[in-house]
Amino acid sequence: MQISKISDNELRKLLKADLADIGTDGTGLYSQTNKIALNTNMYTLIIGIGGTGWRALANIKRYMLNNVRDYSNNVAFLAIDADTDELDGSILDPNTEVARVSVDASEADRELNIPENRSDYVKEWINPGYHVAHDEKGANKIRQAGRGKLYTINMSNGRPNDQLVMDKIAQVRSQLGQVSQVMIVAGLSGGSGSGMLINVAMLTKIVLRNLGPDIKAFCFLPDTIEQICGINARNSLYANGYAALKELDYYAGLSQRSGFSDIFTATNGNSVTLDKDNLLFDSITLISGSSSRQSYRDANEKAMDVFVESVVNMLSAGMQANVSNGSVSTSQSNQSLLSFLSNGQSGRGEMLSHAVQSSGKVMAGWYLDDNFCYSGIGVASASIPQKVCTSYIVSSII
Repeated sequence: MQISKISDNELRKLLKADLADIGTDGTGLYSQTNKIALNTNMYTLIIGIGGTGWRALANIKRYMLNNVRDYSNNVAFLAIDADTDELDGSILDPNTEVARVSVDASEADRELNIPENRSDYVKEWINPGYHVAHDEKGANKIRQAGRGKLYTINMSNGRPNDQLVMDKIAQVRSQLGQVSQVMIVAGLSGGSGSGMLINVAMLTKIVLRNLGPDIKAFCFLPDTIEQICGINARNSLYANGYAALKELDYYAGLSQRSGFSDIFTATNGNSVTLDKDNLLFDSITLISGSSSRQSYRDANEKAMDVFVESVVNMLSAGMQANVSNGSVSTSQSNQSLLSFLSNGQSGRGEMLSHAVQSSGKVMAGWYLDDNFCYSGIGVASASIPQKVCTSYIVSSII
């Protein structure tokens, strides 16, 4: 049987058809009785920052509700966004799974635009000439506006928003009882996700310092959202992405710097020291919507689908990963799933070997401040095996 000229939507429908009607008799392509079991020894907090981040969380939660056995004891969600309208009506619980970094526009103008009003926390990183007409609808693809709102007084409780985020993380910790890993999801192209990623990770380390969980970053690259935002926004998307990646380079590169440290302090006075033995992220995964051959028209949807399934697989009972010093050990049934994490240090060495000549000089087009301690999740195309199609069609007809 040959399938030709079939659209992506038709393929998805074919794979998912009749899923809700299969029941418990095991007929059809999948059975609802064969839901995924999570690793009950793993307690995971998944944080989504900005529009891409909270949409990722909503998709993960929706997927888990449909395909995973009870997860409430092992997985918790927290969406953080400056555009609070986006969070309305989502599948996420507004009381326990959402941190609304909401600010009054005039207050943001006063605290961020006027140099003498800026707090010490803001002066450390803000451009001295920063001046933006703020609103209450997010960060408008301006990274410093997104980060600035994290340190602006919250409209609802009169406290800095970073303290609101810390309170929400502590609330989730109480809900789970313990946290063994944190997954932080953000798009690198907008203002909120790109601007808040580093700071939210630091706040997380402060709140959970006694538990010492692995903190993993999952970052959507600009090519995953370019088609949605349009050609006019392309320059700002890629400028934000580049700036965010250079920040990630800096903190990932701490693993290569002996005797160097960086101290981060929250507005409540609590701090965390980062160095080669206490990295900001234990792993960083970049998510792309294109391949070496092509850019996909629906890159955002494809990348999101692949990411959601990858995360659920990482949390499943068949996957018990231990990441340490660039190596990963997993259960035999899923040896290949986290192979992209297994050789971070050797991969970095391999890349750098192509950058430096035998004389020790750096080759043209390479920069020693580039960091190669990244993993990747991408999109691709595949064919449905003939036997799978035949089995499904026959069972549906009968």
